[in-house]
Formats: sequence, structure tokens, C-alpha cells
Amino acid sequence: RQWKKNVGSCSWIPSSTHTKNYQNKNKLVSNYQFLLFSITGPIDNSDFLCPHGGVLPAKAEHVYELCVAFPQSAWNFLHSTFGGGPACSRLYECSHCREQLDALNRQKTYELETFKQLHAEFQESDSNVMNCLSSTWFKQWEQFVLGRQRDPPGPIDNASIISWRVNDRVPVLRPSADFIRVSYDMWKMFLSIYGGGPEVILRSNGTSLVVMYKPGNQNSQAASTKNHRLRSTSESTISTTVSSTTTSKI
Repeated sequence: RQWKKNVGSCSWIPSSTHTKNYQNKNKLVSNYQFLLFSITGPIDNSDFLCPHGGVLPAKAEHVYELCVAFPQSAWNFLHSTFGGGPACSRLYECSHCREQLDALNRQKTYELETFKQLHAEFQESDSNVMNCLSSTWFKQWEQFVLGRQRDPPGPIDNASIISWRVNDRVPVLRPSADFIRVSYDMWKMFLSIYGGGPEVILRSNGTSLVVMYKPGNQNSQAASTKNHRLRSTSESTISTTVSSTTTSKI
């Protein structure tokens, strides 16, 4: 109650008088914290400021809804009472973060367009050998390139679609695994960008081949995998009615 009284006694600038350039005598505080009026920890302006001190590009268009201006005296009181920050006296979009965001968007477009092209080629091909990709991982990638998820997926994780044969501990495609079928070129695209594994190959006769990559050596092993795709080593017969799909929402 006391700090509310002290802040209230300070002359401050209402949000309705926001301008694009604040004078240095005014400080900005997260509107979220201020409107709650129940700060229980340090001031946190990270919901609209990047680590470089500028406005996050994704928040630039509506940044005036995210902060409120205070005179220096009010800021000094809040900062001395709660700490935190960072202090902000002017709003500008961070050019460094903008470059990173633009590069990320270009990467999303490249991945999505390349996938669409390779998927169309895969639909028209008559290849009897396909790669398997965990549906869980693919959905994370799909959400990322479509802009529904901010962060990219981690390395490919096909661990959920394989199992180990009891008699010889050989990795095989797990019956009833939830996966999508992709071409070898599509698999190579994903692997070159995200790494991970293992590579799971499915043949038209219902046999599978699981290639376990050594850490940090996915790309070189993937390049040589093509020469081993018809080998019978680590081969296992599985049900040809395994749940899978070749159709993507993309």
C-alpha cells in the first residue's frame, strides 16, 4: 500500500499521451506489471525489450499497449524498491533482432518450399524404399514453419518409432508406430538442417532397416546410407498395415 501511495503521489504521464519518442526524463515500465499493480518481484521489461535494449520486432507494432511512461522520480522509486529493469527511455525496434527475425523467416520459407517441392516429387515417384519420420517431430516442424510456434524443433527424434528385438537387440521399426513416410531426399533435407536420428528405412516388402548415427556424424553417415539401403543386415519383417500417412496438412 505504501509504494502504491508513493507512486500515486508522483506526477506521471498517462498512456493516452504516449508519443513515439520519449524524452530521456521519462522511463518506461511494462504495462502488464503496472496494470496489475501488484508487483511482487523485480521490474521486468523483457516482455517488450530484447537483450540489446530495443523493442522486440514481433512487439514493435503494438508496443505502446505493452508499456506505460513514468517520470524519472517514479522510476527511481520503483527501481530502488523492486530492482529489475532494464531501464528504457525511448522506443525503437532493435535492428539486430530484426535481422535475425528476417533470416529466420527466410529459413522457414526455404524449408517449407523445399519440402513442398520434394513432397510433390515423392508423390509422383514409384520408389519402393521410403524413410520414416516421427509424426510428433514432424508436427513440431510443421507448426514452426507455418508460424504457429516460435522456436524451431530440436534434432530429429525417431526414438519413439523404433524398438529393439528381444533375441538379438537389433533396432527395428516399432509395429503400430506413429510416423509419416518421406522420400530419401526429404529425409536428407531434414537431417542436414536439424541432425538427429536414427534413420528408419521402410521397404515395400514390409522390412525395415534402422541406421543408428554416431553423435556429430549424421551427415557423413547419411551420405553413405544410400549404398546400404538394400542390405538385409538389421532387417526385420513388420506388418505392412503399420499406421502411417504420406499426406501433410502443409
